Amino acid sequence: MRSGFDLGDDMELVWLRNGASSEELEDELYGRADDYDVILALPYLFGTTYFAFETCPEKFMLIPCLHDEPAAHTRFTRRMLSETKAILFSTDAEVRLARSLAPSLAPSAIVAVGVESGAETAKHQRDNTKPPSILYVGRREVHKNYPLMIEYFLRYKERRGGELRLVLSTTGEPLSQHDDIVEVTPDWQTLDVYRDATVFCHPGVNESLSIVLLQAWIAECPAMVHADCEVTREHCERSNGGLWFGSYLEFEAVLDRLLESEDLRTRLGHNGRAYVQREYSWDVVLGRFDAAIERFLGTERVVTPVAHQAP
Repeated sequence: MRSGFDLGDDMELVWLRNGASSEELEDELYGRADDYDVILALPYLFGTTYFAFETCPEKFMLIPCLHDEPAAHTRFTRRMLSETKAILFSTDAEVRLARSLAPSLAPSAIVAVGVESGAETAKHQRDNTKPPSILYVGRREVHKNYPLMIEYFLRYKERRGGELRLVLSTTGEPLSQHDDIVEVTPDWQTLDVYRDATVFCHPGVNESLSIVLLQAWIAECPAMVHADCEVTREHCERSNGGLWFGSYLEFEAVLDRLLESEDLRTRLGHNGRAYVQREYSWDVVLGRFDAAIERFLGTERVVTPVAHQAP
């Protein structure tokens, strides 16, 4: 799959069965699908999702969380994108990726998920006596471009020096040993980890929404993202809440600019927060969800769908 080899239908199904799947779930849907208005499943790449789709495609709505990765180019992914009743996407960039994979795309809407407002954030004053810091939130793994984050930070420190620290709220691979790389306990359910950061950095290039970026903006933390990630760059362009880099020298220039201007950081943070409140508050997201479900069911009533989430 990673080399682009076409496994064929049979081997793709073997791959799915050897991952997360549930025959009990499938039996339930085969026997009781008529009891449900909608079957929702996410994300796209697990057997729990695909085999649920096979049981009742006429009632199945996919929340794909789609990335441009090997599994996205499989036959089973194209089949779901084309034959499901409807698709609930998170961003315009995700829709463009889906259309490139499956030109005959099923009916779709952009819904996304909501982000807590963090009402107390506006009252929070950053402690400017602390050393400046870049915050990275996420897994320490190559798929999140974590090694690039470490490489660029260490190169920046070598060229610029100073007190700048890299703060990691992470799990995964062993922590890089350096005096200016520090780890804090991951607590992604609150905004505390973002509040004292000078800059939030998201180096990943494969995202379907990026909740951590939206959380950073709720905490009014300016962002820098990788230029090759359509989703996060599009967020920055639409919000005017962050800048982007495509090489080390761009990383250095962007970081210099952010560290030198408190006014710029403040404006970007405020813009980001306003964008998230406008586009990703729970009231807004649930309104889009209700409207999409009503449209796809052809009814004026709002249903309560049965949610299915892959582990």
